[in-house]
Amino acid sequence: MKFSIKSNVLVDQLLDEIAAKYPETDESTIVTDIHLQPHQDTGELMAFNDDDEMLAQVIIEEWANSNSDHFIDEVKHFLGSRIHSKKKNLEKLGIMQPYSIDLVDDDKETISELLFVDGDTEILNKELLKGLDNELNDFLKKLLED
Repeated sequence: MKFSIKSNVLVDQLLDEIAAKYPETDESTIVTDIHLQPHQDTGELMAFNDDDEMLAQVIIEEWANSNSDHFIDEVKHFLGSRIHSKKKNLEKLGIMQPYSIDLVDDDKETISELLFVDGDTEILNKELLKGLDNELNDFLKKLLED
């Protein structure tokens, strides 16, 4: 699925609205997750906090017109890239750390963790860790052989 410039701008605005709801302060709000919930049939993307309070909502036209069998995977990659572009703002939310931004389904069950912030530690995507086990095993094997 190809996303238009308008869709990029709309998602960026949604992320900015979330950041505006939780400005960086000395006293952090107790929220552990921000949930992003896409709807393929309507094109809606809604953002909720832990208390199911809606933080922001946009309509992504490409989603409403999509019949893709890989909708969630496409949305996950798209949102991940938009979150990465807004990373500096999103890692400074006035939310007690650790917190995450998750992609959720209609039942608000987590599909994917798109951003995890814990002080100096952050994982943008589990894809970054792909193959790490093999590399560590190879390193350990070489180390033990010497």
